[in-house]
Amino acid sequence: MMFKSLFLGGIVVVAAATVALAELKIGYVDSEKVSAEYKAYAEAREKAEQLSRDYQQQAMTKQNELSKMVEDYKRQELLLSPERKAEVQAILSKKDEEFQMFTEEIFGQSGKLAQKQMELVKPIIDKVMATIQKVAEVEDYDFVFDKANLPFAKLKYDLTDKVLAELNKPATK
Repeated sequence: MMFKSLFLGGIVVVAAATVALAELKIGYVDSEKVSAEYKAYAEAREKAEQLSRDYQQQAMTKQNELSKMVEDYKRQELLLSPERKAEVQAILSKKDEEFQMFTEEIFGQSGKLAQKQMELVKPIIDKVMATIQKVAEVEDYDFVFDKANLPFAKLKYDLTDKVLAELNKPATK
């Protein structure tokens, strides 16, 4: 009797789980496609790339100045007094230290470039996430995953084009 009631209870649980799973609505979004086709993201990426080029140009200018100073010193080294050599070496050392500090300040992990890139991209990421949530809520999806984390998914569950359409829609006033 006990076995029969456990067996029937197990069938009820499996049936309830099957019904619950049948009601789940799952979709996915291709974040790579969104980043490639969302106009605001492309604009932010271009601004970040231009900023990076500007900083790289500044770094090259500083490095070229330092290299020229080192070359000048090496050419004149034999003609300089020991005191003057020490002065120039101190100047070169200070310039090199300034250059290293500049590159760390700009290109370091939490440098100005990384901060500016985050400043440009964060509002866009927030908008994409809000749009994904909006599409999921309007169409009553229970879960929306990123395609990058799915080894396989049927095309019919792809919400990417709906999200892009919503993102690229002209703003209403």
